[in-house]
Amino acid sequence: MKKEFGYIVEYRQEIGWPHGNYTEDWCEFDTKKEALNFARERATDRDCTVHAVLDYESVQRTYDPIDITDEV
Repeated sequence: MKKEFGYIVEYRQEIGWPHGNYTEDWCEFDTKKEALNFARERATDRDCTVHAVLDYESVQRTYDPIDITDEV
């Protein structure tokens, strides 16, 4: 069963030419551990940049999350 609140990882991936173009995507996770592990994996990819790791679970709402990107 999907939790109402969770964690979101937003990341950007370079698409090549012309330099500087990227796609932006995000993934949802039920646990903080899953979200941080995924963000760490993305951070090691040279063509990928983690833009944000957002915690909706702690605030128990679907807006104004806590930014936990610095925990990556």
